[in-house]
Amino acid sequence: MRILKSFLKDYNLSVSSYVEAKDTREVIDITKLNAEIKTTVCRIDQLRTDIDAIVAEIDLPVGRQGETK
Repeated sequence: MRILKSFLKDYNLSVSSYVEAKDTREVIDITKLNAEIKTTVCRIDQLRTDIDAIVAEIDLPVGRQGETK
């Protein structure tokens, strides 16, 4: 028994030490993602332009909406 204990203490019997875990990360198409980001940024820029035009049309200084005198 003493020989077996001596033998076992020198070896790691944990399965995770010898088996690599499965990679479950999602595969991402970087080219497609960059195109989607570019489209989103263009849309945001257009919305900002539209909002600025609306604010200018109703004659409220930008940043002062909702303030009372």
